[in-house]
Amino acid sequence: MAKAKMQDQFDQFMVFDTTQSAADTLTFSQISLGLNIFSYGALILSRIEYSISRPSMVLISAEDDYLEVAITGSDTIDDLSIAKPEVYDRISVNIHHQGTPATAELVYKPIVKDFSTMNGGGLLVPAQDTYLGVDSGSLGTAATASARVYYRVIELDASDYIELAQRLRVLSS
Repeated sequence: MAKAKMQDQFDQFMVFDTTQSAADTLTFSQISLGLNIFSYGALILSRIEYSISRPSMVLISAEDDYLEVAITGSDTIDDLSIAKPEVYDRISVNIHHQGTPATAELVYKPIVKDFSTMNGGGLLVPAQDTYLGVDSGSLGTAATASARVYYRVIELDASDYIELAQRLRVLSS
């Protein structure tokens, strides 16, 4: 890729959340940054702090229960598998009983992903069409999760933006 023009020198952050439309239903909320739709903007994600609401955490009580939260480039995918190039980053939370179900383990929140040591200062993703997705299995009610995302905006030229979008298969054929 050619040299990108840096827009932001320092990280900004945004906080957003998603509540599932129904239990065990993949649900997305779009992240709106207010960027010009005709610009070739990209985000450098330097840090993501995922947080699952306390009422949602207590729903995860059996080994079949799980909750997945992800930053994606599409709201039309059917799962949050890391095999999908549209899934930029994700966490999966479940439980594993060691001994009796009454044993307890301390849960630390938020779950932090730090990309600041990567080349370029973080994970490079297209700025348009960015979503927070939440999926679950075997939970009794809808779950809620949130993310605080630290990012910088950079401007790419048209060919570099298209290469980035194609690499992540954001553009459809």
